[in-house]
Amino acid sequence: MKWFAWLGVCFLFAFLFAMSRIQVLRMGFEVTTLKQEVTILAEDVERNRLKIARKKNPAELKKTADELSLRPPKPGEVIYLDE
Repeated sequence: MKWFAWLGVCFLFAFLFAMSRIQVLRMGFEVTTLKQEVTILAEDVERNRLKIARKKNPAELKKTADELSLRPPKPGEVIYLDE
Protein backbone atom coordinates (compact mmCIF):
# COMPACT_ATOMS: atom_id res chain seq x y z
CA MET A 1 0.00 0.00 0.00
CA LYS A 2 2.95 2.32 0.67
CA TRP A 3 4.14 2.09 -2.92
CA PHE A 4 0.66 3.17 -4.07
CA ALA A 5 0.86 6.28 -1.88
CA TRP A 6 4.36 7.07 -3.16
CA LEU A 7 3.17 6.58 -6.71
CA GLY A 8 0.32 9.00 -6.05
CA VAL A 9 2.69 11.57 -4.53
CA CYS A 10 5.09 11.22 -7.48
CA PHE A 11 2.23 11.60 -9.93
CA LEU A 12 1.02 14.72 -8.10
CA PHE A 13 4.48 16.29 -8.18
CA ALA A 14 4.90 15.42 -11.88
CA PHE A 15 1.49 16.93 -12.64
CA LEU A 16 2.26 20.11 -10.68
CA PHE A 17 5.65 20.41 -12.36
CA ALA A 18 4.11 20.02 -15.82
CA MET A 19 1.42 22.58 -15.04
CA SER A 20 4.02 25.07 -13.79
CA ARG A 21 6.06 24.61 -16.99
CA ILE A 22 2.98 25.19 -19.12
CA GLN A 23 2.21 28.35 -17.16
CA VAL A 24 5.81 29.56 -17.63
CA LEU A 25 5.53 29.00 -21.39
CA ARG A 26 2.23 30.88 -21.53
CA MET A 27 3.65 33.79 -19.58
CA GLY A 28 6.74 33.87 -21.80
CA PHE A 29 4.55 34.01 -24.88
CA GLU A 30 2.49 36.80 -23.33
CA VAL A 31 5.62 38.78 -22.44
CA THR A 32 6.91 38.43 -25.99
CA THR A 33 3.57 39.56 -27.41
CA LEU A 34 3.46 42.56 -25.08
CA LYS A 35 7.03 43.54 -25.97
CA GLN A 36 6.10 43.52 -29.66
CA GLU A 37 3.04 45.63 -28.90
CA VAL A 38 5.14 48.13 -26.94
CA THR A 39 7.57 48.38 -29.85
CA ILE A 40 4.73 49.03 -32.30
CA LEU A 41 3.17 51.65 -30.03
CA ALA A 42 6.54 53.38 -29.50
CA GLU A 43 6.96 53.58 -33.28
CA ASP A 44 3.45 55.05 -33.56
CA VAL A 45 4.28 57.67 -30.93
CA GLU A 46 7.45 58.68 -32.76
CA ARG A 47 5.62 58.82 -36.09
CA ASN A 48 2.92 61.04 -34.54
CA ARG A 49 5.54 63.33 -32.98
CA LEU A 50 7.08 63.79 -36.41
CA LYS A 51 3.66 64.54 -37.91
CA ILE A 52 3.00 67.15 -35.23
CA ALA A 53 6.39 68.75 -35.81
CA ARG A 54 5.71 68.92 -39.54
CA LYS A 55 2.25 70.40 -39.00
CA LYS A 56 3.71 73.11 -36.74
CA ASN A 57 6.31 74.07 -39.33
CA PRO A 58 5.41 77.53 -40.76
CA ALA A 59 6.36 76.50 -44.29
CA GLU A 60 4.09 73.46 -44.05
CA LEU A 61 1.27 75.63 -42.68
CA LYS A 62 1.67 78.06 -45.59
CA LYS A 63 1.64 75.20 -48.09
CA THR A 64 -1.51 73.70 -46.55
CA ALA A 65 -3.20 77.11 -46.44
CA ASP A 66 -2.41 77.67 -50.13
CA GLU A 67 -3.81 74.21 -51.00
CA LEU A 68 -7.03 75.11 -49.17
CA SER A 69 -7.17 78.57 -50.75
CA LEU A 70 -6.92 80.25 -47.37
CA ARG A 71 -5.62 83.79 -47.03
CA PRO A 72 -4.90 86.20 -44.20
CA PRO A 73 -7.96 88.20 -43.10
CA LYS A 74 -8.44 91.68 -44.54
CA PRO A 75 -8.77 94.66 -42.24
CA GLY A 76 -12.25 94.69 -40.70
CA GLU A 77 -12.84 90.95 -41.15
CA VAL A 78 -11.67 90.16 -37.64
CA ILE A 79 -14.11 91.08 -34.90
CA TYR A 80 -12.95 91.21 -31.29
CA LEU A 81 -15.56 90.53 -28.65
CA ASP A 82 -15.38 92.24 -25.27
CA GLU A 83 -16.33 90.24 -22.24
